Formats: sequence, structure tokens, C-alpha cells
Amino acid sequence: MSEYRVKLKCIPFCVFIILFLQGCEDSLNKKSSREQEETTLIEDIEKEEESMTTVYDKAKWHYEGDFPSNLSEKQAFVHTGMYLGWIIEENLYSKEFEEEAAQEIIKFKQKNMTGTEIYMEWDGVFASDMLNAEGRAFTKDYFDFDKGTYLDDYEAIFPHIKSLYEVEDTWNNYEAINTKINERFDTWKHTNEENKGDKLFTVDSYIGSLKKTLEQNEDKLINNIEKVHTFHYYKGIDLLDFEIFIQPFDLSIMMFSMDNEANEVFYEGNDRAIFSGSYELLEEFEYYELADEHSDEFWDFHEQNEEEISAAEKELISNWFISCWNKAGDNGINLPVYLDFHDDIKSFDLKKNKWIHSEDKWSDENSN
Repeated sequence: MSEYRVKLKCIPFCVFIILFLQGCEDSLNKKSSREQEETTLIEDIEKEEESMTTVYDKAKWHYEGDFPSNLSEKQAFVHTGMYLGWIIEENLYSKEFEEEAAQEIIKFKQKNMTGTEIYMEWDGVFASDMLNAEGRAFTKDYFDFDKGTYLDDYEAIFPHIKSLYEVEDTWNNYEAINTKINERFDTWKHTNEENKGDKLFTVDSYIGSLKKTLEQNEDKLINNIEKVHTFHYYKGIDLLDFEIFIQPFDLSIMMFSMDNEANEVFYEGNDRAIFSGSYELLEEFEYYELADEHSDEFWDFHEQNEEEISAAEKELISNWFISCWNKAGDNGINLPVYLDFHDDIKSFDLKKNKWIHSEDKWSDENSN
């Protein structure tokens, strides 16, 4: 199983100063600093997600514990390996697992490799990052050794064994436990459907919470929009770009002065009344609060509804910004003005009141 490590490189202070001074001018004319911040933030999020991984079982917990001395160490992998085989058969694995175990998945479905053998290939570690949202939800309820019934079912299917480690890794034994897991899975899905109306998280409730937070920040946004109306913009600016940054639970809005080649414009003169560069319209604020005890449930919900949530978020936030822009009143900005989400392909023309492809805002025809 892959391990990710962050390697830190030390740069002598004097070399750092030289490189900084040489690159200073170029960095001012690009959005490189923002892109670096985005990259760093993404890395931080990935680390956070890794830290939230749940380990359901490890083979070494068994063979290093109260394990029969007369059995092969491989037998410590069988009970979880068979469950992993069922996960693979039902396609309840994550995209990451699919990418890294692509050949093993094919071999399993051709019955050329057992789930136990795959589990051994993964160093005998069965964790939540190997599963998709539905797989995690079912595993949490059923496979959990303290609260679930998997081990009870396992021992009931093989009543002749003295310990769960004695079950042989055969396809006949796999089919026996596979049938029982399917029964449990069908019952679990049916129960979930019946309780759907009582779910802790729904798209409507999530968007409703976001709407309340946006309303609380409305006056601040309107005031800042009114401020940018009063700026004396540098003549080298071709357009203004209001960019919305959304990260998990955090939102911020920046205004950038740009030329038609998608470069940020900076004034190098001495007149302090002239504006160019960037302006923070709304500093980063938290738009959704999540209790730690509900973290797993929320991320399962988010993964299952990601496309719907993303579309609803963007619609609500863009409509909110456009409404605030209009409430700020008429302005004397004689430049094209656009609203977009970071790294999105669409932009909203605030002067012409329509959505366009983001590439089109850089054309001379659209800027005039």
C-alpha cells in the first residue's frame, strides 16, 4: 500500500535572498503567489484527509496477538480478506484503490486471486480509504468488530471451527460467507431507504446553512463593493476579475486587475491615488460548522452528493454576489467586470448580466 511523505528541503539563507530578489518582479506580474497558496492549501487538505482514515483491521493485530501457534501466519488474513473480496465483487472500493489495485481486481473477478491474497498484497491493512462512501457506511455498521455482526456471521457460517483463524482460503468458503454478507447488505440498504427522511445531512439543509452565513456577510460585501467603485484605476488595466475561492467550509473573494492576456496588472508609478493589483473583497470566513463527532457521516454524505452540492453552492454564491453588486448601486467603473469561481470554466459578465466561457473575457471584442 502506498505511503506519502512530505520532504522538506533546506535552502541556505543567502541563496534564498538572491532567488527572491531575482524572482520578485516576475512574481508581481503573475498570479503565481495565489497558485502557490492554492497548492499549499490542497496539500494541507490531503494531509487532513489522510489523518481521518479509519483502520478497520490489521492482520498483525491477530498474528502478533492470541494466535494459534499451529497455524500459518496467512490464516490471520483470511477473515478480513474474504470481506475485502466481497467489497471488490460489489465494486464498493474507492477510486484510489481501483487505480492502485487494478490488476488485482481483474484477477479476483477472474478467480485467479483471492481476496485474502489481495489483502496480503496490501500488507494486511484494511482501511476506509480503500472504500467508496457506500462501502464505508456499510463497513462501519456491519464489519466493526465491536458493534457489527460480521464476526458472528463468520463463525456461524463455519460452526465446525475452533477459532476464526482456521477457515481455509478457498472459493467455496468465500461463496458461503459472501451469501450471508449479501443478505446483510440488502437488509442494510432497505433500512437506510426507510430512514432516508431522518438523515443527519441533506443537500437542502446544507445549502440552507450556507445561505444563512452568506446573509450574515452581505452588508460587509456591499460596503466593499462600494469602495471599489471609488478607486482610480490604472489606465493599463483591461478588466476587473472578482474571483471566488471555495475550500472545505471556507470562502473568500478577491478582485484582480487584469490585462487581456490574463496577466495581473501593476502600476509602477508614484501616484498613490492610482489603483492596480489585487484587493481583498471578503477575507476568508467559515461558511459551515461541522461537529467533530459527525465528520465521517458528513464526508460520506458529501461524496454521495458531490455534484449536486457543488452546483447548488455555485448557484447560491453567485446569485448572492450578483445581488450584492446590484444593491451597491450604479458605479463609475469604465471597465469590463467579471465574476468567476477559481479554476472554473464559466464567468459572469457583471456589466452585460450574462454567463460566458471564461476564455472569452480575455478577447478584445468582449472587453470593449
